[in-house]
Amino acid sequence: MMFSLKSFRGATLGWRQRKQFYESASSQIINGLTLQQALEAYRKRLLRGGKQRSAAAMNQVHRKVRDGKTFVAAMGDCLSDLERGLLASGEKAGNLPTAMQLVLSVRERMSRVKTKLMASFLSPLVYLIVLYVVLRMIGLEIVPAFAQILPAEKWTGWAYAMHVMGQLAIGWRVPVTVLCSAAVVGWMVWAMPRWTGSGRTFCDRHVFPFTTYRETAGVTWLLGFAALTRAVSETVALQDQIATASPWLASSCGPF
Repeated sequence: MMFSLKSFRGATLGWRQRKQFYESASSQIINGLTLQQALEAYRKRLLRGGKQRSAAAMNQVHRKVRDGKTFVAAMGDCLSDLERGLLASGEKAGNLPTAMQLVLSVRERMSRVKTKLMASFLSPLVYLIVLYVVLRMIGLEIVPAFAQILPAEKWTGWAYAMHVMGQLAIGWRVPVTVLCSAAVVGWMVWAMPRWTGSGRTFCDRHVFPFTTYRETAGVTWLLGFAALTRAVSETVALQDQIATASPWLASSCGPF
């Protein structure tokens, strides 16, 4: 099956395709195939599945490896920091299949942790949404109906509390709070691999989710470091990891 590379210029491999390749290539290389042969075999597999865009991306990787680039360099920007660090360590140590298996193992652990975190946040989030809907209904329907009988200013006790909460639900404060919260969450996602300095050090020790990110990234770093020190000295291993690390991880490991 023929396809034009120009038609798929800029195509990248998603995690699903990378995972499939790591699973197959790690076994194939151990059993005697070269990296280039494993890349070509997976490209053909993608073509048979009708995934021409992914096949084109894999063809680009194969061509770069054939031209002398490392696997990490050939994969380009589609790799996460986790994959980049572990695979670079594996290539340096001459044990790329083990590095691929480490990527799969660590990603699986991270996925389990993420699932548990999401589950722990889901119930409170559902409760908050239900509470907001109920209070909004009170503010829009119930309070106006009762206010026709007795002005809300004369209400006392729980009736007045219901009036206040209903007004909060239909006012501008809730949407603004939601937008601010979303902005904070977005900033945290951006900052976790990038933010450095004394403020970040404090957050790493005391503020969630930076504490969880530090522990997860630390385990990932340790696995890669252990693999790399089998082939080179500890100093060289750290230098190699810094070269492929995120700004936060590089600042934690360096300077050199």
